[in-house]
Amino acid sequence: MKKILYTILFAISASCLIPANLAAQTKLAFDGPYVGASLGYNQTHVREGDAKFNYPAEYGQYIANNGQNSKSNGFIRGLNFGYDYRINNFVIGGEFGASLPGGRADGYAATYDATTPKSNMPISSSTKISSLFIAKPKVGFVFDNKTMVYGMAGLARGKIKRTILDATPVEDCGCTVWWENNNSLSSSQNKFGYTLGIGAETMITDNFSLKFEINYVNLGTISSKYSTFLLETAPMSIEQSTKITNKSTTLGLSYKF
Repeated sequence: MKKILYTILFAISASCLIPANLAAQTKLAFDGPYVGASLGYNQTHVREGDAKFNYPAEYGQYIANNGQNSKSNGFIRGLNFGYDYRINNFVIGGEFGASLPGGRADGYAATYDATTPKSNMPISSSTKISSLFIAKPKVGFVFDNKTMVYGMAGLARGKIKRTILDATPVEDCGCTVWWENNNSLSSSQNKFGYTLGIGAETMITDNFSLKFEINYVNLGTISSKYSTFLLETAPMSIEQSTKITNKSTTLGLSYKF
């Protein structure tokens, strides 16, 4: 009787353990929530537009152009979290990320007075993306339950800081032409745009994965406006449109819950 009882208990225990072990062995990769961090290299490209100078009525309005486009180079680091939902070998998901692009693009907002006209009238420029926030849906395909390739497209928001400086000295007075001497002007704003990207990710343990991504962010054209003085008592404003894009290549580490 005891042997029969032990046999029944063993059969029940085995029937509970075997499905559990099979479930553990067949756990799907790239299915569920995750968090991660990334580090890489990025470039910000700046395309300068015409600068419009609104002087007091007695001085009129001027246009400066022929700016020198520029680009920055530096590291980019970020954090992200998202969710993957797997259907057979296909994955759909979404990710939110925040990153800090490094580098500053130094060029010229203008080098030519198109109104007078006069050449060699430089206005230097400095442009930096202080931060990037990304929200992007993702579609991927899984190989051998270990490696996934995927594409992304979504929304981006960047905080952009622009600084311009009159770099045109007048020899006989030691002053500058466009506005008050030695006065740098800054403008900061948030701009929405779009992002596109491709990536590959591979599991290195049951919970950790490595991923490689190439991303492109287009923040479109920003409109900057500055207020200053032509002379101590002559207020003026400057308006300029500038196109901003960013490219990055990153390596990331993710933890799967």
